[in-house]
Amino acid sequence: MLGTNAMLDRVVSKWKSGESVEFSTREARNPIDAELLAQMAVDMLALGGIQGTYHVGAAESVSRFELAKMLAKRAGISPGLVRPRDEVVPGRAPRGEDHFLLTDKIETECGFPVPTINQVVERCFS
Repeated sequence: MLGTNAMLDRVVSKWKSGESVEFSTREARNPIDAELLAQMAVDMLALGGIQGTYHVGAAESVSRFELAKMLAKRAGISPGLVRPRDEVVPGRAPRGEDHFLLTDKIETECGFPVPTINQVVERCFS
């Protein structure tokens, strides 16, 4: 197991056992890894005087399907085990198609570099 987070560990475990996993092609996100998010929160507290809402995510957005393909490639998994899901999952709470977090404020006001998706994926495996 990777020991990164429960969701990624479960998916990689399924892939390693030869099971394919479906990911939405309709939902785009700009993901962030939990370790970097936590570090930014600690650093914001250290800066002091921070107020308001700050979005934290990767510099660009990608569909969940494309993100899964990136994660599979990095894990050495066959891309054929990453399956697209074009329709909404029945019974699942509604999800917006593009939840791009606006990271300008965290970068300009706090001076925190915003990682690329490739950097976020790499951090999940280090």
